[in-house]
Amino acid sequence: ITNWSTSVVIPAGGFYLLANSGYDDIAPADRSFTSGLAAAGGGIAIFNGTTKIDSVGFGNAIVATGFRKSLL
Repeated sequence: ITNWSTSVVIPAGGFYLLANSGYDDIAPADRSFTSGLAAAGGGIAIFNGTTKIDSVGFGNAIVATGFRKSLL
């Protein structure tokens, strides 16, 4: 969805809002993207180089534990 060419630090307990370019709400997005996300399910991961730092799944996605979200 997006790449950073500079360091971005998200402090513990902090937030970083990634939003589609059509997003229009009270909290401004920290970064926007133009591609869509699958309505049935998918996921987003944060990498430092090739090392996955964190990830989240939604809908019918398989999350890092290997179980569907609905089973957690």
